[in-house]
Amino acid sequence: MWTLVLVFVLMMQEPMREQFLNIKRGLLGEDGDRYWANLKDAEMPVFRGKVVSASLNQGVNRIRISIEKDGVADVNLFSLKPMCQSAAVGSELDFVGVAREFSKDPFLLGFEAVRIQGCPK
Repeated sequence: MWTLVLVFVLMMQEPMREQFLNIKRGLLGEDGDRYWANLKDAEMPVFRGKVVSASLNQGVNRIRISIEKDGVADVNLFSLKPMCQSAAVGSELDFVGVAREFSKDPFLLGFEAVRIQGCPK
């Protein structure tokens, strides 16, 4: 029974990860600038990643998240409003955000947080 549950959970995670990797390939590809022009300010689907670091205070709240490779941030999730009370390194978060920032090297995609699940509010 638990094996079946684990397989189902992994199957649900893979499309989120693959969709993010497709976006990353588009941004790093030949037409990356045009791709970014179409992506910028768009609300993205739900993605799941692991917390690499978090700065949660009274100003801008930021959580760096890894999706492709554990420990390497490829997402910067930010908000002027409180997102979480805490976000432990290595914990998993599901999030929806609006694409606002992009850096090719090192690769980092910045999202303004719309919804976050997986951390205490």
